[in-house]
Amino acid sequence: MTTGFVVSKLDISGPKWEPVENLNGRALFVGCNQSFSVSVSNFPGRIENSIYFTDDWNLMRSLNQVLCGYGVYHMTVSELDKGYATKSRIIKPPPVWWSTIPFLQNC
Repeated sequence: MTTGFVVSKLDISGPKWEPVENLNGRALFVGCNQSFSVSVSNFPGRIENSIYFTDDWNLMRSLNQVLCGYGVYHMTVSELDKGYATKSRIIKPPPVWWSTIPFLQNC
């Protein structure tokens, strides 16, 4: 179960990892097969300095099911808002991201 995040960036001159305290007006989307960031000024309703993620999965061997969900981690206040959990017979859910981009509304 996800309880928080540690965000770092690679300083290639070192090379070394440096902690990141602020996403500078961006939101980060993290999933099992895709990650990207967007400027929240281009995406109304998204919260800056937040990480939107699909939850890690836990195989319930006795039921042969997977427990999965999503959530939002707010870096500014170090708080985690959990979405929901569902039981599914799939191994891993692909991340499903929502958007207000007009060309994606018809997909």
